[in-house]
Amino acid sequence: MKGCKIIARNIAPKISKEILLELFSQAAPLKSLSYPPQNDNKIYNLFRFCVVEYYEMDHAEYALKIFEGVELYNIKISITYFHDNSFLQKLFVFNLPFLDEKVVEKIFF
Repeated sequence: MKGCKIIARNIAPKISKEILLELFSQAAPLKSLSYPPQNDNKIYNLFRFCVVEYYEMDHAEYALKIFEGVELYNIKISITYFHDNSFLQKLFVFNLPFLDEKVVEKIFF
């Protein structure tokens, strides 16, 4: 079942949480936006992402439609539904050893 959360990937490191709040609130009121803090690790910054939660599923669906393909600082962001289990699998696929399950839980839960 689809939830009210979406994940935006491929976010340029110079994008602030405030910019993301402004962008995603254009679709509907936000319940939350989780955005990991900047890190000095260059590899970590290549895989920047945020998780956006809306109050209603219709809002998340609308956001998916209007923000897919949006470019921020000439980098096209990728947006999909956020599924807690699939997100951890994506981290494993990207082979990011410095992000373990505890770090992800601390950021998003």
